[in-house]
Amino acid sequence: MKKYLSVLFLLMSLTGCSSVYTVKYFPSKQEFYQNFNDFAMDKNVKIYFTNDSVLNSLGAIIADDTLYSLGYAIQNQYMVFPTSEVKEIKYNNSNYKNGIIILKNGRKFQTTGMDYSIDSVKFYTDYNVTGKNIIAAVSKVKEVRYYNKWANMGTKVISGTIGGMIGGFALGTKIDEHVYYQQQGEAPFTGCLLGMPVGAFIGFIVGLITGYNYIYLFNQ
Repeated sequence: MKKYLSVLFLLMSLTGCSSVYTVKYFPSKQEFYQNFNDFAMDKNVKIYFTNDSVLNSLGAIIADDTLYSLGYAIQNQYMVFPTSEVKEIKYNNSNYKNGIIILKNGRKFQTTGMDYSIDSVKFYTDYNVTGKNIIAAVSKVKEVRYYNKWANMGTKVISGTIGGMIGGFALGTKIDEHVYYQQQGEAPFTGCLLGMPVGAFIGFIVGLITGYNYIYLFNQ
């Protein structure tokens, strides 16, 4: 039974987890861009660049071969300041890599990957972007992803229900071989009834874990 549940979980996790879009699926580059704009302009998307940096943006569109952010975006930015401009550093833990840097001019930065030396301090910080802002040329964008954990939930639950019914029937048939003749036929039916809700529950859990990704590929 444990082996069956493991196989069911694995098969469902591999079923329909993403939709991938590239320019070759469209009559022209402009129609590909228009499809992207219609989809991504109000979505919380994650943008991957060719230099392996990542940007989270609430809304994105393409115009004149340039990718723009809409609304509010958070970008992880690498920054360097001379130690003469640093007023105070508050570390979050004992590894001295994460914390808050306060400059003498009053600016504060929540940091990660901090590297402090005698003459400078280097770190990564989240940089907030609002309104319509130029992100990068499309030629520098590797892909854009949108994740929705509910989009494929119905398919997962239905697949789990069917799989549970089949598994319950198979298990019931196996049990049926070892019962009295008068009781034969009951176990497969009972197995189906019990397997369906078990399969549906597994489908629901798999749906929550795997979700569904919409992926637009630009420069791979």
